[in-house]
Amino acid sequence: MKQKKQTHHSKPHASDYAAKQRAIRQTYIQATCDTYSQYVFDCACIALHREFGFGRERIVKFHAALSALQTEFTPALDNGDERGYMQEVMDRTLREVFGDDLKPFERRYEWLKEII
Repeated sequence: MKQKKQTHHSKPHASDYAAKQRAIRQTYIQATCDTYSQYVFDCACIALHREFGFGRERIVKFHAALSALQTEFTPALDNGDERGYMQEVMDRTLREVFGDDLKPFERRYEWLKEII
């Protein structure tokens, strides 16, 4: 005779619920970041084309360089050991372009502390 399969109808653990909520939040954050990154890139492509005459080939090169920089500077946005150093590298490099008009990293990314 077959044994009847037992089922347990217990409440989910609070830690399971919290983990699920964190995963949902992280997915939402990633989707927002990905969407906004694509939007900014699309606008940059249009500006490069309209204002500077960039065509497909130059925009593809720009995208490759931009992607490499995003990878290089991602630690500036993370909660790791390299964060402060990479933020300073970004500021130092941008100061070469903007001089004293550059807003410090903390002002450009004022919400960063809230989201990491």
